[in-house]
Amino acid sequence: MICPKCSYNQKYSDGMYCSKCHRNFIFNPKVNDYNDYKFKLLEERVSHKSTLFYTENQLYIGYLHSIKFRLRENIGLVIFFIFLVIVLIAVKAYLFLIFLLFIIPSSKLFGKENMSGDEFRRRVSTWNRQEALHNLIQEPGMHDAPASFPEDDLYDYGVEAVLIVDQDIYVDLFVRNKCHIEAKVVVISQNGYPNYLVKKVQRILDENEQAKIYYIHDTTTDFAAMQQAVRSFLTVPSTAEENDLGLFQEDIKNISFLRGLKLDKEFCVDYLPPSKLGPCLTSSITTGTLLLTSLINIETETSVSSDFG
Repeated sequence: MICPKCSYNQKYSDGMYCSKCHRNFIFNPKVNDYNDYKFKLLEERVSHKSTLFYTENQLYIGYLHSIKFRLRENIGLVIFFIFLVIVLIAVKAYLFLIFLLFIIPSSKLFGKENMSGDEFRRRVSTWNRQEALHNLIQEPGMHDAPASFPEDDLYDYGVEAVLIVDQDIYVDLFVRNKCHIEAKVVVISQNGYPNYLVKKVQRILDENEQAKIYYIHDTTTDFAAMQQAVRSFLTVPSTAEENDLGLFQEDIKNISFLRGLKLDKEFCVDYLPPSKLGPCLTSSITTGTLLLTSLINIETETSVSSDFG
């Protein structure tokens, strides 16, 4: 086990505390065939070396990618194993064959049991308490307006539309990664978060009766319900243009980087790579296409999987 803090290479038999710097190891490689050093590399990939903010869900998708090709990486051993079984059957070496069939499944060829989403997120939380992940967003943190937030700042990047998301944490994810600037939108949630922006959004709607409002949500969220929720704190002009950009469950099968992954719940907005959120949002708003359609178009140009390793 390589310590991500001091790089000391420690034997598992020496315990779960680094013998050099006394750091506690979070992941147990004997249980899940995953370790702290692998997680450190994963965090660096997802955050693009701490230049992007991310959620636990995005880390989990990265983890699933890291184990997705475990068997494929050992394809040579698998072929050799099959060949050996055939030879042993041919020469009637049944005792050795039984021994081999007992040993191989417990080896690293097939890996240990994978962590569930809940277990992985618990370990991420433990890591964050022990050693802060500064770019991790675990809960909404924009309840209060920044000290230097004059009225005119809202329009400094040329706001052209309003973006409504279903989860408060997505506001932080889009804004802290500056996706709103690229897409020229002001972002709030269907719950009226952050509250200090509600009056400013209302002003945008009042000044432009043909204002464009875009909605982005998880596959389990109903668009009509979002519209109703928004109208509990905003007066939306009847002439406003409201657009549902998704997500929709039927479109998930077309996303290549998700194929082969055993997701622990329905598809969420923050299953998308942090680096692709801005381009996808901008493309969807510019072309009027669904968020996942924009992702598919981006996938043909770049490797989305590389963001997750």
